[in-house]
Amino acid sequence: MLTDLRRLDSGFAKEVDLCIIGGGAAGIAIAQNLVGLGIQVCLVESGGFDYENETQQLYAGTSIGQPVELLAGRVRSFGGSTNHWGGRCAELSPTEVARRPWIPDSGWPLGLDELEPYYRRARTVCGLEADWASVDDVLQKLNASTLDDFTSAATTYVWRFAPSDGGLFWNFGKAYYDVIRRASNINLLVHANLTKFETNADGRHVTGVTVRSLSGVIGKISAKHYVLCCSGIENARLLLVGNDHAPAGLGNTHDVVGRYFMEHPRAVAATLFTNDRLSTLQDVFNEFTGPDGVRYQVGLALSQRAQWEGELLNCSAVFEYHGDPEAGTTAAREIWRSLRDGEWPSDIAADAWRVARDIHSVEPNLERLFLHGRPSLLPLQFAAIIVDIEQAPNRESRIYLGTKRDVLGVREAVVDWRLSDLERQTVRRFMLELGADFARRGVGRLRLEPWVDAPDGSWKNGVYEAFHYIGSTRMSPDPRHGVVDVDCGVHGMDNLFVAGSSVFPTSGHVNPTLTIVALALRLADHLKRRMAA
Repeated sequence: MLTDLRRLDSGFAKEVDLCIIGGGAAGIAIAQNLVGLGIQVCLVESGGFDYENETQQLYAGTSIGQPVELLAGRVRSFGGSTNHWGGRCAELSPTEVARRPWIPDSGWPLGLDELEPYYRRARTVCGLEADWASVDDVLQKLNASTLDDFTSAATTYVWRFAPSDGGLFWNFGKAYYDVIRRASNINLLVHANLTKFETNADGRHVTGVTVRSLSGVIGKISAKHYVLCCSGIENARLLLVGNDHAPAGLGNTHDVVGRYFMEHPRAVAATLFTNDRLSTLQDVFNEFTGPDGVRYQVGLALSQRAQWEGELLNCSAVFEYHGDPEAGTTAAREIWRSLRDGEWPSDIAADAWRVARDIHSVEPNLERLFLHGRPSLLPLQFAAIIVDIEQAPNRESRIYLGTKRDVLGVREAVVDWRLSDLERQTVRRFMLELGADFARRGVGRLRLEPWVDAPDGSWKNGVYEAFHYIGSTRMSPDPRHGVVDVDCGVHGMDNLFVAGSSVFPTSGHVNPTLTIVALALRLADHLKRRMAA
């Protein structure tokens, strides 16, 4: 069932078994898992089904540390950030969930063996129906080489992309709209913004939530259980709003809500100047379409051995190849990429002329692409190495509430994103090891970007955010070091849960969506058991 709060009268009230706040990847994953069960669910979404600027402005806030674009990285409409995500999926490694002595507050309270069955289910929810083969099997399927005999500091790494349509990747809002709208036990309530949690006198039990539309309609939802699924920044913000019974915020007895905020710092770490204009690296590290129709990206990750020996974080790298702009192959690739992404090439006439002029080199590459699913070999100028860096948990990297309020009266978030020098040291060691191997093998010369060797904090100017908001309501069995327990229940609360990347204790280096969905499905199973009991 679908309800728009704007079309109801103020004083609207609803009682359900479960109230899910947030219609992004986590909230939709939980809701679709409950379809057809004897559990009455209200799925609350702030926006509608398209981008609405006035609703998006509710994400406004202030960034006072490492720059964070509070309005650019999230979408406040049904489907959440899957309305504009890059579709890249991967799983955390054993090292990334393990306790590492040199990284304070590292370690997850559950292992990959417990996550694995939920990862299997999450792949399907994310549209990845093909077999999830090992890295070696994927490389064999793609007929791609490996780098395992190249260096002990790096290992070949593979990402999968969720299915795309016209350049847009698997949109949870579109994929699950009909399933949720038609479910007799689920009410999708749109244009409803959570403004307040109501609790009992000791602040341990949520008795209801107040929702408001931008048009002024106010309603109340009462439930037996509540799940907050509003992204890595907004989850912390809404808990910190608190109420008269919990003025410091819900679950914030130990001042942990909003702390340990992490992202994936991203940067161009080095430039590779190759000795071969048609470097065979392009046949190893690139994006490929497999015989199963799945789009893959092959890159590198810092090996487990290098992490432990060097007391480093994890880090991954992909290659961005810059071809000779006058070459027909380069022009053909730009035309193809634009059309693949649903765009019209900006200079189609000039690009088409370059293709026609250099058709003898373009034809073999067209055969590679369309007959064999392999990327074209560009006449290279250079290759940029782009890294995604795991961030170390840092209690002082945090989200808190400012004095400014949004149009609904809710205090806006202040984000103080802080990095440590361990992130820079990790990249430096990774690139030095790669550079030495490339030189020894005669592949080419690696030139580090200046920020990697910057002697002071100025190195942080060389990195930027990946819009992956992590850790602000982290999972820990100890309420002094985390906001939720191993079942994502808020410490000190008996019916409030949190889902999303905000519960990750550490960030790893991989895109978070697949893990978000896996943990959401695990939470859905936990809630089903609780409500059955």
